[in-house]
Amino acid sequence: MHLYIHIPFCVSKCSYCDFNSSPLSNFKPGIINEYINSLVKELYHIRKKINKKHVNLKTIYIGGGTPSILAEAQLKTLIFAIREYFGLTGSLEFTIECNPDSIKKEKLRFYKGIGINRISLGVQTFYESLLKLLERPGGEKVIIEAIENIKKEGFNNFSFDLMFALPHQTTDMFIKDLKKAVSFDPPHISLYCLTLTPASEHIFKSKNLSIPGEDEQVKMYEEGVKLLQDKDYNRYEISNFAKEGFESRHNLSYWSHKEYIGIGAGASSYLNGYRIKNTSDINQYIKDITAKGLAIEEKKKIFLEETKSEFVFLSLRLSGGLEFEKYRQKFRSDFLVDFKDFIQNWKDKNMFNILEDRIKLTENGILLSDELFRDLF
Repeated sequence: MHLYIHIPFCVSKCSYCDFNSSPLSNFKPGIINEYINSLVKELYHIRKKINKKHVNLKTIYIGGGTPSILAEAQLKTLIFAIREYFGLTGSLEFTIECNPDSIKKEKLRFYKGIGINRISLGVQTFYESLLKLLERPGGEKVIIEAIENIKKEGFNNFSFDLMFALPHQTTDMFIKDLKKAVSFDPPHISLYCLTLTPASEHIFKSKNLSIPGEDEQVKMYEEGVKLLQDKDYNRYEISNFAKEGFESRHNLSYWSHKEYIGIGAGASSYLNGYRIKNTSDINQYIKDITAKGLAIEEKKKIFLEETKSEFVFLSLRLSGGLEFEKYRQKFRSDFLVDFKDFIQNWKDKNMFNILEDRIKLTENGILLSDELFRDLF
């Protein structure tokens, strides 16, 4: 089983962010303590609903928001509850997302002491001008200090998030960013193309900001992939690159269509064939948990055909593609028969290669994957 915990609080909201997160200044004092207590209650109630004597957690991922703004006592309370209700093992991959401005040596030392063994650092870019446009706290000096502290404190498993297609960003700027990131030898790098939401598009327009065109975005991605592969990073998923053995086991659980638990405001779970989503409103989440122990906004049964489409979509995101035998074992049917219309629609457009034992996206298929995947649902 895999556990995701959502911490929706930030010091400030970045202009591009579409995640369920809010500045701490929007809330009354003490809100984080209330929220942590609610997470503990939700953990207890979910554990009761999972009718198994033992639930072996393989990965834990604390995301946000900015989980690194949590005080030591708050995080201790959360870890104690996880240990009490589920248990923690030495083989666990335990990740926390951090913003560079909110971690220091002492905090990293504390993380290590409570069992966190993987840091996901939101770098985004080293350019001061771009960080200001994105309304990111801190700057290049703060980012580099955070990276050096992560390494000094002995974390050998850490990841950088980098963004491309930022306002005023050129391909040369992005490659310079990526080269700087690689110079710190992170075992894992994620590359994310900036996608404007209606809210962020409004903000950008009000500031006369525009993002690079599609051709420039493709060039950034292709040159970024080549640079990383030349430096021995394996692209194991469309946006994710890792040195051998450092793939994100937590994210691989999603792409492998495994069951997972999500707790916190706006978090989702996939259990027993159901997709379950919590209310995103933080105050409502706390009220619901206080009243009934759960804060479910939507619970949807995922029927066979949708499950098959999800499995295909997630498998094709991986560099290994979809293995026909795994599909057959999971569904007791043949992928090439079940999705013959899908294959027929795209077979002449150089989107995928059908091999003896699997189907894999081509480079063209990766670039146009959003269009391809829309045809699955």
